[in-house]
Amino acid sequence: MKILIYTANEGKYKQIASLAAAMNIELQRIRESEFNTPLYTLLGLPAAAASAPVQNAAVPLLYNPPEVMLLHAFPQGVLNHFLNTYRAIGIESLPFKAVTTPHNIGWTPYTLAEHLREEHEAMKRQ
Repeated sequence: MKILIYTANEGKYKQIASLAAAMNIELQRIRESEFNTPLYTLLGLPAAAASAPVQNAAVPLLYNPPEVMLLHAFPQGVLNHFLNTYRAIGIESLPFKAVTTPHNIGWTPYTLAEHLREEHEAMKRQ
């Protein structure tokens, strides 16, 4: 189990790091310079982990990354426990959360964040 996370909020990061450590979950911070790096690479997986080659868009020059959390290889019960505990202890919400899938693991953090942004916008319009 591993979490990739991007947040500029150091307090929130420390709270999440503490929760992850208590649950024996590896936590890895995504740096802004890694927003063009495929998720499988950040996770230490081979390119074959992606279901198909992906054309990721380049990160715009003045991109301001949103907070994003990607949860990898979580059994369902552990995922639910982590998310429930996250809320119960009052950690401020991260707007964009996802789990790895064969479809998204070839994406970059930029592609993931923008896809999640589009999904959130679509849900607001409904």
